[in-house]
Amino acid sequence: MGGHLYHHPSKGKSATTCITEELYANDTTKSLKFLANWLIKVAQIKNDEIKEKILVKTVESFLPFNTILSTTSTTSFLTINTSIDQKIHFIKPSSLFMIKILFIDISR
Repeated sequence: MGGHLYHHPSKGKSATTCITEELYANDTTKSLKFLANWLIKVAQIKNDEIKEKILVKTVESFLPFNTILSTTSTTSFLTINTSIDQKIHFIKPSSLFMIKILFIDISR
């Protein structure tokens, strides 16, 4: 469900749906912007423990889209713990410098 309401057509008009009205056309972009705004709000809260947990999980979830880790062995200087399934799990939040290095290709 995309959160779109059904509007009953008036007499003599054909029914329209969220698909015919293309209400889902920009859902991916809108969803990413929503998450970005949520992360900005999280960054402004005072509880550093919650912010650190969210930062760790956010960076972990973004790593598969990182080109540096897939092409070089830069993991030797990261604070990570690799499990059997080869997922990277951070023990503590990465520094701003490290995050910028890891995601420099995406931010250009």
